[in-house]
Amino acid sequence: MTTESQNTIAILGGGIVGISTAYFLSKNNQNGGKIILVDQVGIAECASGVAGGFLASHFSEGTDLENLSREGFKLHENLAKELDGTKNYGYRKVDVYSIECELDFKKNKTSLQANPKPNKNNIEWLKDEVLVSRSQLGNTKNSAQVTPKLLSQTLWKKCQQNGVEFTTGKVIDINKLKYENTPKTDTTHNISIEKDNMYKINILDGEPIVAAKVVVCLGPWTYYSRKWSIFKDLPEGYFDINGLRAHNVIFKVKDSVPAQCLFTCISGSNYTDEDEIEVYPRPDGTVYICGEAFGSGKIITTEPGEKNIGSPESFRKLEDVFSKISGTSDMELNSCSAGYLPVRRIGVPIISKVSQLPGIFVGSGHGCWGILNGPITGLILSDLVTTNSTSVDIEPFAIDRFV
Repeated sequence: MTTESQNTIAILGGGIVGISTAYFLSKNNQNGGKIILVDQVGIAECASGVAGGFLASHFSEGTDLENLSREGFKLHENLAKELDGTKNYGYRKVDVYSIECELDFKKNKTSLQANPKPNKNNIEWLKDEVLVSRSQLGNTKNSAQVTPKLLSQTLWKKCQQNGVEFTTGKVIDINKLKYENTPKTDTTHNISIEKDNMYKINILDGEPIVAAKVVVCLGPWTYYSRKWSIFKDLPEGYFDINGLRAHNVIFKVKDSVPAQCLFTCISGSNYTDEDEIEVYPRPDGTVYICGEAFGSGKIITTEPGEKNIGSPESFRKLEDVFSKISGTSDMELNSCSAGYLPVRRIGVPIISKVSQLPGIFVGSGHGCWGILNGPITGLILSDLVTTNSTSVDIEPFAIDRFV
């Protein structure tokens, strides 16, 4: 065993959680420990690269996510100042509205004659005839947005400047290695090392990586890590993470659209409650529309980075809805994308060490709040890796909480 491998930290997964973990580890890596990010396809090539980027400090009040979301929102504010988020990845504060729309214009006109339309205030970029009701959900004190792909790229650029290495490859197994006389600590690099705490990460068609610490951040593909040798004696429920397919379309609009994020219910359709269509104007003159994410998730059978995973019918529906509610005079479809949100049936992510395996950590299952809580999860995981503690209460996210 080399001294270098004793000081190596491997992060598996190039989405927002893995990148954020690498960022905070490398930012505080003053003594030169080696950090390697491993991903099968690249940086933010899956859900993190096509996500909406809506941030809110208050949407999870009264749930296990309340404190994490609040801290995550604050961290985004700080990162935006540190990394010039306004310029580099579209960070800005927003107002948020819940609206109900009626796409049957004749029916809506009759209804409005009996019940006058509410004052839609400053949502002036919607067609007058579609709005049935409106309520404000958030404001610039508690709501913001980013462009996730650009955020991920900005963080990764800093990681590279800080010396983080990248390996492209699919992890097919991890074995625990045993050595005699392994030191308990490495004072030179300020990383604690338990005896026999070394792991061999086997890469398909690539050179293996030996590391003292391993952080698993594979999104919905975390499910398959249960097959690795180091996890064979652990409950399969530790890795009970599925993928929920969500669709999005992006329009380029000619007219200026204000910083107003909309949660849009369409009367007489499936687009209600948690299945609303979300509309996020961005500062670059585009509008991001997402939805068509029905169900509770499933075991992912596609490989990371696989193209054309979306449903053409779902894209068409999103295009149709936005075309009917938008009052902008000139717009052009820019892109159609889909991604798998990592979800757990219990509704909370895993942010945890694996107590049976010193040096192994997992961060996954953040669902639709991955961009909001990805950076704070990375900060927490970096704290766990380096100090085995964190200032944020992560008991609700323990890997064995419900197992």
